[in-house]
Amino acid sequence: MSEMSNIDNATKSELLQAVEDEQIKINQNIVKLFGMELYVEKKGFTQHQIYELAGAKDYVSTITFAPDSDSAQKYGQSLTVNFIYTLKERKLLENDIYALDNDFHVKVVELLNKLNDKLSKEVKETGVNIKDIIELLVLPLNKECNTYQSKELREPYIMNIPISSSSNGGDIGWIFGFLQKMKNENIAITPDEEFEYLAYKIILDFDNVTKEEHNAIFDETNAIKSPMVAYYYLMWRKQTKGLNNKEKNILGEIISNQLIKRLNQTEEELKKMGLSLRKLGEKYPQKFSLLFDKIAHFHEIRYNVSGKHLLYCNFDTFLHVYLRHVKELKVDNQFGDRDKFQLKEENVMDVMGHVMRSLNDEYQLYKEQNPNGRFFRKGAMAYYYNGDYYNVVVNADGSISTFYKGSGDKQ
Repeated sequence: MSEMSNIDNATKSELLQAVEDEQIKINQNIVKLFGMELYVEKKGFTQHQIYELAGAKDYVSTITFAPDSDSAQKYGQSLTVNFIYTLKERKLLENDIYALDNDFHVKVVELLNKLNDKLSKEVKETGVNIKDIIELLVLPLNKECNTYQSKELREPYIMNIPISSSSNGGDIGWIFGFLQKMKNENIAITPDEEFEYLAYKIILDFDNVTKEEHNAIFDETNAIKSPMVAYYYLMWRKQTKGLNNKEKNILGEIISNQLIKRLNQTEEELKKMGLSLRKLGEKYPQKFSLLFDKIAHFHEIRYNVSGKHLLYCNFDTFLHVYLRHVKELKVDNQFGDRDKFQLKEENVMDVMGHVMRSLNDEYQLYKEQNPNGRFFRKGAMAYYYNGDYYNVVVNADGSISTFYKGSGDKQ
């Protein structure tokens, strides 16, 4: 008879437990070598544990389910996820870390595409059972993630890729080809992109201009009647150094008229704030200079990298966002009740671009079902990114009506 058979069951259990505990410590030490942390709870985790260990700072985590649990049967032994919270949930947890401990499901985004569409939607909207989670492997970033409770300005990671342009007008070849590809694939383009496409088509592919396109471009004398088509055509002529004096005057007039139109729109918006461009320039010259530069150089931005329904930022969008929600343009207490971005001005459009491109698939599906509807992502459905919740409203024509950071303090 072996020595082990002479040990009573209680002692056997203690020995096995000690071996298991030692193995856990070994595993924890191993993952630490790779900058990770391993947490083990054999009876499952609580909401406050998950939030403290990973959720509060948006750390990527691998959750392991108990082998005999329903979750393991449904989702597999483990999932790599980000934990997600509504603005209301996050505010509750920040005020009282135990506020959600009676809720046994935590919502996650599964990151490695291990789940089918149905299960992926389920874990995102309903969540996984936290009592089935027995291990939590957390991968903190070298640079701490921006956190919801931080009052510091966000520093989104933005990679700027320099693109050199041709000084002789040669760029129009690839631009036209790209826009033509978008149209052939039934991907909606912005109004300005449509003007640009038509201008380059009469330069590069005139023989294939359709009757409808011809009527949109030319008048009865075959002169270009669309100011914006003329703008792109003349800008190309300028790059090729082929502008004559008459064309230089026409181009200058088009640019001047465009700027005047934008300044008039801006004046109307400033009136709602009890201001005018003149008053802004006199009292706040630096704010005026920043705003004028943005107005003069604004161009439409398309966010639907795929899909036949247009999603874009036009000049009205820009004005609404900048005058109401950008701290650098805050004047006295005008629109003081509006939440301001926790971003540097230079990052506002980049973050809006990230959020809107991330929402494009959802937006395209919504427009398929509601072609004349306005798309909303507000309140409990606000989009979470980099420590902030962003509220979005898109007009029926695909232009963004509002985009702002929601604090949850305003209704």
